[in-house]
Formats: sequence, C-alpha cells, structure tokens
Amino acid sequence: MCQIVKGRARMVFFKERKCKEIIARLNRVFQSNQGNQLIQKIGAIDQDFINRGLFNSTARIAELVHAHYDYISSLKNFLLESIERDYSHLSPMKCKPHLRIIIEREYIILDGKLPGWLHESQLYDEGIRVSFERGVQNKKEEAMVDLDDNCSLWDKRWRLKKKQKRIEFSKWLIGPGIGFVIIVWLFRVCFPPEEQSAEATKPVQDRLKVLSVDPNTGKTVLFVRTRERVDGLREFIIKEKIDPWLFLWHRSFKVTKFDGSIIEYPNLEYGGSLRAIFWGQDYIDPFLKEGIQQVLDETGKECRVNQIRAEEPVKEAGALLAGIIRNIYDRMAEVDSKLLKKREGSEKVSKKNVEDRIRTMDKYLREQLQAALELYSGSAGEV
Repeated sequence: MCQIVKGRARMVFFKERKCKEIIARLNRVFQSNQGNQLIQKIGAIDQDFINRGLFNSTARIAELVHAHYDYISSLKNFLLESIERDYSHLSPMKCKPHLRIIIEREYIILDGKLPGWLHESQLYDEGIRVSFERGVQNKKEEAMVDLDDNCSLWDKRWRLKKKQKRIEFSKWLIGPGIGFVIIVWLFRVCFPPEEQSAEATKPVQDRLKVLSVDPNTGKTVLFVRTRERVDGLREFIIKEKIDPWLFLWHRSFKVTKFDGSIIEYPNLEYGGSLRAIFWGQDYIDPFLKEGIQQVLDETGKECRVNQIRAEEPVKEAGALLAGIIRNIYDRMAEVDSKLLKKREGSEKVSKKNVEDRIRTMDKYLREQLQAALELYSGSAGEV
C-alpha cells in the first residue's frame, strides 16, 4: 500500500512538472512573438502624444496601461487556447495555478512600470500613483476571476471528452475490437514482414534523415524553431530576472531566485550586499544553466522523434546559446551600471567587466553540448 501511495505521489509530481514546463514554454513563445509588438505599440503611443503636445499627461499613462492590459489578455487567451488545442491530455485544474502565476506576474511588472512613467511625464504624485495602482489591482482581480471561469468551463469540456473516449473505447472493446486484435497478433506472429525485419537490422544512424545546411545562410531548416527556444530563454531571464532590478526602489519590487526564495528589500539603496546578491552565482547562473540544458534536450528530442540526425541541429542550438550568454551578462552589467549611477548621482561609473562570467558559462555550454551530442547522436532513431 505504501508503495502504491508513493507511486501515485510521484505520478502527480511529474504531471505537475509537465504542466509547468509546457506553460512556461508557451509563455516564452508568446513573449518572443508578441513582445516586440507591444514595444512598437508603446512607441507609437508616445509619439502620438508627443505630436499632440500631451506627453506630460495622465492620458498618455492611461493609454500605456491599457496597451499592457490588452497584451496580458492576449497572453491569457493564447495560453488557454494553445493548451486545450495542443495538449489536451493536461488537466485544466492542474494547469490553473501555473497560469495564475504567469498572469499575476505580468500585472506586478506593469505595476512596477507606473512610477517610471509618472517620472517621465513629470507627474509623479502619491495620489496619482495610488490611483493608477488601484486601477491595475482591480484589473488584475478581474483577470483572475475571468481566468478561473475559463478554467472551469475548460474543465467541463475536458471531462466530457474523457468520458466520451471511455465510452467509445468500451463499445469497441466489447464489439469487434477483441477479435480484430487477436487476428492481427496471430498474423504478425505467423508471417513476420520481411521488409520490416530487414529494416530493423540496419544500424540506427543509417535510418536517419540528414538535414542539409544552407550554404548561403549556414542554417538548417530547424533553425527557426531552435531560435524561438533560445530567444524565449533570453527574454525570460532579462525580462523576469534582470530588468526588474531597475525598479529596486519601488515598493512592488520582488524577484524570485531559482530555489524559490524571494528577493525584496524595500527602501534599500543598490550596493554592498544587495549588489552581491544581484551578481551572486546562485541568482542568474542556475536559470541560464537550466535553460541551456532544456534547449539542447528539446532540440535533440525533436530530432529523435522525427528520425533526424541530431548533430547539426544540436550544434546550431549551441551556437545560438553562446550568443545569448553574452547578451545576458552584458545586460546585467548595464543594469548594474544604471543602478550605481542612480545611487551615486554621477555619470562616471564604469561598467563591470563580465568576461570571466561569460568564459565560465561558455565552458559549461561546451560540456553540455558535448553531452547532448553523445546522448542524441548515438541513438537518435530509437524513440
């Protein structure tokens, strides 16, 4: 009995983890595809208000806030529709907590942008700030209620489909299913297909498709899919773990470390121990390491499932990952410099040298790339 309980607990844990991984991946895909559109929309709003001479107005800030409302609403709809359509095996009730975390996080990020917009517009006032923050909070609560309602309806559809599948399978099993299965099994035992047997004796590598590399671009046809994964990883780390530090002084500042612990130090200036936390090897590095492994594994598994030689796509993933390693640490250095300038009130702050951090992570990437090549090249055809 104890073993059964443990087995069920492990199964629940893996299902929860699978939900979290899929939702996080979909979130990265959306942000990679739609993030630039949001930036362009914000730029268009700013330009429109500049042209009308109303840049320093609450109307501009209201427009910016509503642009983010539309973005979050589209994100919510994208996640719900994608999971129900492409991952119909996932339970809506197991997905809901992870969906709530993502949507709530977007509203927290939006709340953190308000003070900066008010300062830009030279309108910073506690009353105005509180009014906008109250509006964001109300909108977040409405979004959470709407998300819960959508998940409830989705759960009803999901349960109905499962019930219909069980009924259909029972009808088939009671009817001709059993006889058909027996006949097929006997036929295969008595008359094994010669072509299949011959094919099975071929070496695995001889049965795999080889992706050619375009001589003009140096890319395989899987490049666009791999780039989406890598771009999603970069956007997640920069947007969720690095850029929020620019609002360190705001009371809503809060970031989560890889181990789940929360970093929040209201009213503290950047520097000393707080700067050490930002640059600590237990902050950004674990997210980047996990992302490197995940991108290489997903690329290798995609090749394995589709009977493709994995060498070129996996090496391509490694090259893309090498690029974002520098992007991420350079962005950390930029944010660090801005925070120091803000604290010291001086423009004469040299940017931190991150070459050692880049070399260390490059070494980790090379090790993981070699492991992925060994793992997926030798048995890529065995699913």
